[in-house]
Amino acid sequence: MEFRAHHIVSELLDTLSNGTLPPEEFVDILGAKEYSSSTPVNVVTQRSVASRHAGRNGPQFLKLYDELKTTRCRELDPFVYVLGKIVEHPVLINLVTKPSQNSNGRSAKQIFKSSRGGSTAQDMLRSLNITDSDISPENSVKLPTLPDWCSSRPFLTQDYVSIDRRPTTERVGTLSREMQEMALVEDLLNLLVGVEGKFISITGQKGSLSTISEISQFHIDASLDPSLRDLAFRVLPVCVAYSIISGFTDNRSSFASGSVRQALAAAMRGLLKEYLIVVAQVETEYLKGNMLLQRLHLVIQPCMKTMVVLSEVASDADRGNLRGGALLSYLHDRAMQAIGDVHSQELALHLAQKASAPYFAILEQWIYKGKIEDPFKEFLVEEEAGLHKDRVKQHYNDLYWERRYTICSERTPSFLSKLADKILHTGKYLNVMQESGKPPACPDETHLEYQLRERAYVDTIEGAFDYASKSLLTLLTTDCQLMERLQSLKNYFCMSCGDFFSHFLETAEGELSKMVREIVPSRLDALLEMALRVSSASKDPFKDDLRCQLVPHNLITELFRIMNVTHDHRGHERGFVNPGDMSLEGPDSMTGSTLSGMDAFTFEYDVSWPLSLVISRKALKRYQLLFRHLLCCRHVERILCRTWLDDCRHKDTQSNKLAASWQLTAFALRQRMLTFLQSFQYYMMFEVIEPNWHIMAAKLRNASTIDDVLNTHNNFLDNCLKECMLTNPSSLKTISKLLTVCTVFAESMKRIDTVSSTPRGSQNIDADHSTPVKTFDEKFSGYMDDLLQSLAGFSSSASEEQMGNMASRLDFNNYYSKKRRTKLDIPPQTQQPDASP
Repeated sequence: MEFRAHHIVSELLDTLSNGTLPPEEFVDILGAKEYSSSTPVNVVTQRSVASRHAGRNGPQFLKLYDELKTTRCRELDPFVYVLGKIVEHPVLINLVTKPSQNSNGRSAKQIFKSSRGGSTAQDMLRSLNITDSDISPENSVKLPTLPDWCSSRPFLTQDYVSIDRRPTTERVGTLSREMQEMALVEDLLNLLVGVEGKFISITGQKGSLSTISEISQFHIDASLDPSLRDLAFRVLPVCVAYSIISGFTDNRSSFASGSVRQALAAAMRGLLKEYLIVVAQVETEYLKGNMLLQRLHLVIQPCMKTMVVLSEVASDADRGNLRGGALLSYLHDRAMQAIGDVHSQELALHLAQKASAPYFAILEQWIYKGKIEDPFKEFLVEEEAGLHKDRVKQHYNDLYWERRYTICSERTPSFLSKLADKILHTGKYLNVMQESGKPPACPDETHLEYQLRERAYVDTIEGAFDYASKSLLTLLTTDCQLMERLQSLKNYFCMSCGDFFSHFLETAEGELSKMVREIVPSRLDALLEMALRVSSASKDPFKDDLRCQLVPHNLITELFRIMNVTHDHRGHERGFVNPGDMSLEGPDSMTGSTLSGMDAFTFEYDVSWPLSLVISRKALKRYQLLFRHLLCCRHVERILCRTWLDDCRHKDTQSNKLAASWQLTAFALRQRMLTFLQSFQYYMMFEVIEPNWHIMAAKLRNASTIDDVLNTHNNFLDNCLKECMLTNPSSLKTISKLLTVCTVFAESMKRIDTVSSTPRGSQNIDADHSTPVKTFDEKFSGYMDDLLQSLAGFSSSASEEQMGNMASRLDFNNYYSKKRRTKLDIPPQTQQPDASP
């Protein structure tokens, strides 16, 4: 409730460009507890705002309020309620009426744009210097134009036309009562068809009638008999209604108004024809001398209610500039409100059915063919023509599936609002099939027609949705072999095909150890081809889609870039983590020419449409992040294993006892490093990737729509990245340091072994290398302790049992915990003695 009040006050302050008082203080003064979004705005509140502080603009305020009320502006009553509170508060009224020094040009149109069903009222637009052309679809759609003679010939209209007449000096009062009645009937017959009478004229501008209450604009000769004058005024509402309807059908049904408004105007023209037939019959009786004023009033009564309802519809649609879905919502609400009045409800139902015919025609094309033919931008589904399917394979953050087709709430009729999502997805599924060269053929293409009861077309839309979702799923799973494709990705990017990866790494490691600028890509492709042919991957039918790629950034830098470019459709960042929370320095931040081949290497996978919807560039990038993380760990493990082999070859050559002492420390440290790397790889592959893969496979088998497939696949990748600690800044920073220590330690041991192989080097080995080994031991132990604490905290806060299991394996005998307590001088807890590793 308080947030709603804060929102309303903030909008008002922005509109008034007044920053002297924060919105929070306004809310406190107003009393947020008294505010409610459903608070009724009674006439007293309206009048108080208009009369006390609007001054001479009070009538304009009330008129504008009535017009906005007809357009179903949801935020209107809360705004007026807050305004009423402000005008009654002496402090606030002085604050908001002070001129602002920093006007930001915020218009009232922006306030009501997101909260109303139609466009802003015409008077409001004029006051803001906004014309119909500013909100007309002509700005984005090339519409046909009418010839000039349509506007240059005034007599083409059915409404009253201004004609220069000689002022008549004849007074109807000089005639007898019978002749007065005959002259009055003749004038009324002319007025009923839009022709100004001899003794009854329009004082205002022709075509300016907008409501039934404006019969005062008709001027009747003052000398007319009072009883006849009273009967004439009873017939004039029909003349006003005819003028309003004629003006709407003539001037407000242009191409820019859209097909729905044109259909409504056509329906009104059909009813006007029946009305003119009745007037012609009345005129025939008049010529026969059988039509007096009293009888005219009785004969015209059946038409009066119809004409009044039509004029109200035309007036509301004109004032609110309703079109498309907003106009259909208005007609639907009017039909629902007329329950109990059979005639009014049937008339509203007739208008709604006729006006909705072009809308339902677009809807049928969308849910049966997956095509949008909406030249006037009226349909609830809006197409972004600038987005193409090829972008899905090229851009990481492409939102083709989310933004190519979207729901426009302002164009959604109220009777279709509950089905809007199904309508959107039905057409999207069929559109994918269209672009895949598989035109859909819905077996039951039922004609849709507006009905008061939504169930009449709910079943049809749901049936089309079921057909579209099943057809697209069949296309993806059967024709495109979705599960086989995902298994192929898992084999290569998650290292499930172990013999292939071991063979490739064995043959390509020498090439990848070079700097990026020194690597020959064609040589890597040849080694990849050989590894694919001689391993179990040779049975994969999609192996030819796998390629080698050298990216310009290492893993850490790539993660930074992804965090910075991941945005939602409104431009708000929704990256994996906040880039400001993570800062790494050192060799891991290398880019460009200083990058090694191992840091820059990854696999690339070619995917065609429509599989690129599921395996998009964003999904492939996540697979690549997992692969590079696993590759880095595997590469460091292989380096340490080679160090172990070197140590095995040289340990018998050392006779110095001091050298043997620090060698034991180095061997133990190397083994702890290998234990960490092997445990971490086991955790990622068998406790993260494999369980999540089986969960995803089970859900994909039961998926009913492509959106379920997309969500399931994205959740699989997100969970893998999260549980592999690629989205946790502190853990990733610690793991990166651990891998760096392991790599530097292995290189240092290699140098020691190289030096120790010479007689001079073996004599000085104790003095040159005992201290660095202790330094490596302290750094590795410290980083491991940081990682264990991070895992313990993360597993307890995020309920990640797998991370707790890995922490237990890495510290299974409390080795690191004891070292931490010793470092902090904490006495050991009383517990059972642990077995040594």
